[in-house]
Amino acid sequence: MARAEQPIGDIAIGERLQEAEEGLNERMGRQISARDICKWVRERHGVPLSPSTYSLLRSDRRSPTVQQLIALSRVFDVTPEFLLGELGLKGKDGIRWARRVPALSSDRKHWFIALDSLLSGHPLNEELCTAAGLKISTNEDSDNAEQAEWELGRLAQSALFLGVAELRVTQEAVDNELSQAVRNVLIADDKLPAALKKRLEVTVIRNPVHSSFQNGAHIGPLLVGSYAIQVLGKFLNDNAHANQVAIAGGFHVDSMVRQVGILPLPWPERTYRLYPLTLEPFAKHISLGDVLVGSLAYRLGAIMGPEKVQGYSLRAFGYLTEDGDVSLRQRSITTVLDQLTEIDVAVLGVGDSLTPDGPLQRVLATQGYKVATPEEAVADVCLNPINEDGELLDLNTTSSGAGISQLIGVDTEQLRRMSQVEKNKLVLLLATGERKALSTRAIVRGGYVNHVLCDDGLANALLANVS
Repeated sequence: MARAEQPIGDIAIGERLQEAEEGLNERMGRQISARDICKWVRERHGVPLSPSTYSLLRSDRRSPTVQQLIALSRVFDVTPEFLLGELGLKGKDGIRWARRVPALSSDRKHWFIALDSLLSGHPLNEELCTAAGLKISTNEDSDNAEQAEWELGRLAQSALFLGVAELRVTQEAVDNELSQAVRNVLIADDKLPAALKKRLEVTVIRNPVHSSFQNGAHIGPLLVGSYAIQVLGKFLNDNAHANQVAIAGGFHVDSMVRQVGILPLPWPERTYRLYPLTLEPFAKHISLGDVLVGSLAYRLGAIMGPEKVQGYSLRAFGYLTEDGDVSLRQRSITTVLDQLTEIDVAVLGVGDSLTPDGPLQRVLATQGYKVATPEEAVADVCLNPINEDGELLDLNTTSSGAGISQLIGVDTEQLRRMSQVEKNKLVLLLATGERKALSTRAIVRGGYVNHVLCDDGLANALLANVS
């Protein structure tokens, strides 16, 4: 007589079973009963499972057998690792992470090894590079160490963005003392608008990577992006009227958007309107702002239903001519710009300190524009360059020398009103790394944002810079 298989230790899979049920119900278009699930486990996979036993598994009052675990994962079309997610969950200082899918390929193994090692505080050395599949020697010179750091950060980003791992940044990861210290020095700045001194918030996330990584292993955007979802969730839950969200930026904002939906979303269910903050000057290419809006709309639509999300584009109302040029329907563009005046939330990133021949100036030059005084530019607000005091710098056309006030997009004065005057408005700045200190301070000085979410690398640089 065959011996009954024993449960595999003290393992709880109830929470993941309930998540898997929700996914199955959504795919099937109806509520699937426990009786049906147990029937499929028995008939399709030959594994004994009664509704009463399933109820015990679902409420964490019993651990599954190996056969039950595998059969349930096949019924729900998930991996056994997904159901065992909490078992593999690691944590450090309010940051928790786990592998979501099996590491069947060497790429996946390297991705998760990099993420796990960086978040665990592993030092940068030959051992780590070898384990992550990098043929880079860190013992020879600093250039190699910098390259290794960049490559490890890229692998860690792949683990998260391609669904191999999940990341949870909780309130425990916030350094409250450092957050208050940064806020104190920023509001003590004589050039900060008086109206912002009471409204400015600063949230600093501790980056757990080892000090041997000079740039925080480039995972600061992952941490800040993850926690930004929580910040927005709190604001949206506290303000029942808020449903119009506008975004702009590069990797930091993209890191936030890519993590929407990986974990349960803390945003209240309501109809959202999404906008890009600016029409970026890439005449023959799709705008990054539109890509971000499209990605966020897709993710929210998958979670809440497509009828709950309305995405708007500053480029969708234009068309390509036979010569490949873009022709814009000004009335439609104006309509969207008018709608931007009603947004409740704006999320933006910050680029590196600008130089006279920096990337923003090069992009503007390809479109026939230039910064009138490029030597003064240290940052940009939605692609509008500013000096170290946060003042807008003039843009000129290279052909005629005529000046323009700003690029098509949100009015920078509106960001100031939202940050300083209007009630129940959030303008959130995402930034990490010590290189962003001068740019971040300029944006804050200009009064364009009322909440700075950054990592401890940038926070310490801000303290040193101001001092």
